[in-house]
Amino acid sequence: MFCEHCGAELKEGSAFCEKCGTPVAAPAAESAAPETAAVPTVQPTEQYAQYNQYSAPAAQPVYAAPAPAPVKKKSKAGIIVAIVAVITALAVAAGVFLLPRVFKGDSKDQFSKLGKKSFQSFNASFGQEFSSLKDGFNIVAKLDISKELFSLLGASGGNQFNKDIDITADFTYNNNAQLILSAEADGKEFLSANAVVDMLAQKAYLAVPGLLDGTFEMDVSDVLDEIMSNGSYDLVPSTGLPDEFTNVYKALPDSKTTEKLFNDYFDIFVNGLDEISSEKDTLTVGDLSEKCTVLAADVSKKEINDITLKILKKARDDKRISDIACAAYNISVSEYEEKIDDAIADLTDEDASSDKAVTVRFYANSKDELIGTEVIADEFSVTINRIATKDAWSIDYTIESDGQSLGIVGSGTINGKKQSGDISLKMDNKDLLIATLDDIEFKNANLFGRIDLKFGDGFFDYTDEAVNPAIKALVKTLAIRMDLKEPTGNVVDCADISVLMGDTRLLGIGFELKPAGNDVINVPVSGDYTDIEEWTVTLDFEKFYESFRNAGLPVDEWMGAFFGDMY
Repeated sequence: MFCEHCGAELKEGSAFCEKCGTPVAAPAAESAAPETAAVPTVQPTEQYAQYNQYSAPAAQPVYAAPAPAPVKKKSKAGIIVAIVAVITALAVAAGVFLLPRVFKGDSKDQFSKLGKKSFQSFNASFGQEFSSLKDGFNIVAKLDISKELFSLLGASGGNQFNKDIDITADFTYNNNAQLILSAEADGKEFLSANAVVDMLAQKAYLAVPGLLDGTFEMDVSDVLDEIMSNGSYDLVPSTGLPDEFTNVYKALPDSKTTEKLFNDYFDIFVNGLDEISSEKDTLTVGDLSEKCTVLAADVSKKEINDITLKILKKARDDKRISDIACAAYNISVSEYEEKIDDAIADLTDEDASSDKAVTVRFYANSKDELIGTEVIADEFSVTINRIATKDAWSIDYTIESDGQSLGIVGSGTINGKKQSGDISLKMDNKDLLIATLDDIEFKNANLFGRIDLKFGDGFFDYTDEAVNPAIKALVKTLAIRMDLKEPTGNVVDCADISVLMGDTRLLGIGFELKPAGNDVINVPVSGDYTDIEEWTVTLDFEKFYESFRNAGLPVDEWMGAFFGDMY
C-alpha cells in the first residue's frame, strides 16, 4: 500500500503515514453521512444598495444528501462507536465536565443520566445559536495583507510596495443569497464583484464591474441536475435548490425537539445494553490524579444489532424523523417507510454473535463530575480525559490504532474561570502543533480568549527532506494567533486571526456572524448575458489594470515579472 497524499510506501497495518502523517483509509469502510456546511452570509454594504449588476457566484451548488448506504454486516460495531463518539464529542464541545448529582441510582440509570445531561448542556447553547440563524444569516470576513508580507515574499516591486491590501467578503442568506467582494489598497478600491442567487427561480447572476461588461445569468437547476446525475448522487432525486436546501434547513427541529429526540433514542441505546458495571479506580492525566467511579459497558455484536433494530422501528413511525428525512431526500412518507422497512428486514436476517464488539467507560470523581471517557474496539481506542483542580488542569484526548497514536495532550493553570497553558497535537508522541492558551474562558458553549499556534519539532519530521532548510527555519518563526472575542449586540460569533512573525502581523482575517434579520436582497429581472463565451469576450484587461494603477498598485511591475515581454 502507498500513501494517497505523498505516495510513500506504507507498513502493513499502519493507521497513519509515517512520512506525512495522513491517516490511512480503512478498507470497506461504511460511508458517512455528508456534513452539511454552514452557508456564510453577508449583509450588503451601503455602496451596493443601488447596485444592479449581479452575478451567479461561482457558488457551490447545494446537493441533496446521498441515499443511505446499505447495511454492512462486518462493520456494525461502527454504529455503537459512532453513537458513543457523538455523545462524548458533544460533551467535550460544550465543556461539560460539571454534571451535578447525575450519578445516583443503579448503574444503568447513572449511565443514562450522564449521556442526557451531556447533550442537554451542549444543546442549550448551540440550539439557541442555531435557532437565531435558522431564517437567515450574515457573515462579513475581511482579509488584511500587510506591506511587510509583500517585502518578505520579495515580490517584484515588493521593496517599494508600501500599501496594505484589504479584501472584504460580505455574504447574506435570507431566502435568497448574495455575495459581495471588494478589494482595496489603503482605502482605494481596485476590484469588486457581486453575485446573487435567486433560490426560488434557481437563477444565479454575476457581475465584475471594471473587468467584464454587464451581468452574467446562469440556470442553477441545470448545473445541479448535471451534477446530481453523475457519480454517487445518481440515486438522489433533484428538484433544485428550494427543496434540497431551503426546505431541509428549515425542517431541522428546534432545540427542545432536538433534546427530546436525543433522550428518546438514547433511552433505546441504554436499555438495549445487557449490563453496566460500576467500580472504583484512580484516573491519572499528566501530573494530576483523582479517585473515580467507573461505569463500564461491554457491548456485543448482538446487542448492536438489536439496538439498531429498535431504533429503526421507532424511527419508522416518528414524524419528527420522517419530516427531516423526506425533506432531505425529497421523498414521500411512504417511500421513507419503505426504505426503513428494507433496513429492518436486512437486520432481522442478521445472525449476530454474542462476542464483545466495543467497551465504553465513563469516569466520575467524588463530586459527580465527568472527567474521563474511553471507547475501546478491536485494535482501536478513543480516550477523552480531563482533570481539573482549583488552580490546575490536564487533558489527554487520544486515538490509538495498531500501535500508532494521534492525540491532544496538555496542561496548565486556572485563575478563576480563565485557563492558561500549553496543548500539543501529537503523533506517536511527537509534537506536530503547539497551542499556547492565554486567559481562555468557556461561556455558553463558546470559547473566548487568545490562542497562539506554532509548529512543533515533530512536524518537520514528516516534511519532505527536499524542503529548503531556510524555509523550515522561517516557518519555525511564524505563529498563528486567534483572538476569540465575546460577541455583542446581535452578533453570534466573531474572531480575529493573524499570521505573525515575532510581533509583526503579516496576514490577518476577521469575521462577524449574525442573523440576517430583515435584509433585502434585490434580484435582477434578467442578466445581460446567458452565454459564458459571449460574456467573457467583453473582458477589458487595460481597464482592469487601470483600476490597479489608480489604487497605487505596481501592476505593471508585477505583470512584467510574470509575463516579461508578453505584457
